Amino acid sequence: MAQGCPEPTYDPINCPDPVSWCSVQATTFIIPGTTCTIKAMWQIRCNCPGFREVRLVGIELLTPGCSTLSMNSLIDFALNSLVRNNPMGFAYPPGTSTTTTTSWASCFSRGSDPRFLNEVALPCDVPTCCVREYTVTTDINGNIISSSVSNATANSCPPGTLDGQGRPCEPACGE
Repeated sequence: MAQGCPEPTYDPINCPDPVSWCSVQATTFIIPGTTCTIKAMWQIRCNCPGFREVRLVGIELLTPGCSTLSMNSLIDFALNSLVRNNPMGFAYPPGTSTTTTTSWASCFSRGSDPRFLNEVALPCDVPTCCVREYTVTTDINGNIISSSVSNATANSCPPGTLDGQGRPCEPACGE
């Protein structure tokens, strides 16, 4: 896993190629109560049917109203929205509670990047990551009715870390 996350152990029958991540996808969300619209960029494990893991690889800040929000607020909203809205298309059996794992770098930087039209928050190249498991509960029709954090592992962003453009990296694990 990128950003220094330890690789979990996978069932070789159900997940023959656990180190492969599918191509980056993006989903747009509006943060309620703000004038902020973000585009969350994410990946899931390829060739692992039934395994629910999503990695946040960046956030594009589509409106000026995002500039006042902290890095942790942006990341929390992006992860909660990804799990709750499920653009990954994970199958959740009706009437059950199921675990979805999320991961992201322990440090992000914010600024311009020539690959994007707007300001972005991107992972810094650090050897640590954050992991959060969500318990996703569905109704008898399979609709997601709640999602809550069931487990979280936080690692610190080393002080003084800079991104590849010399910008300071911000802690991103909720510290």
